[in-house]
Amino acid sequence: MHFFIEHNHGHHKWVATPKDPSSAPLHLSVYGFWVRSVTGTYQNAWRIANKSIQQQGLPVVHYRNEMIQMQFIQIIWMAGIWYWIDWLITCYYIAATVIGFLLLETVNYIEHYGLQRKK
Repeated sequence: MHFFIEHNHGHHKWVATPKDPSSAPLHLSVYGFWVRSVTGTYQNAWRIANKSIQQQGLPVVHYRNEMIQMQFIQIIWMAGIWYWIDWLITCYYIAATVIGFLLLETVNYIEHYGLQRKK
């Protein structure tokens, strides 16, 4: 769920610059890009959400912080699948989500490989 925050407020602003973890520099393998993009977008989403909440005069740890809300939703969703359906289905769900985001990141890799903005 962090993708929504980072994509709209980070990627669109910094695309094709070193600040954008979703833009693949030349000669970076797709596997290296997966690590860079997945960890970088998650960290950027936290930075963006924390900055936004602080600009509202609220502490970072607050129920109105979008990243805290989204993490809470994901935890509740996964716990619900585990509790009401089965632990095995939860494992399948996690596997499907990993495949899904790696496919998305592969598309990002192809779309943004080697792009670099000039100042």
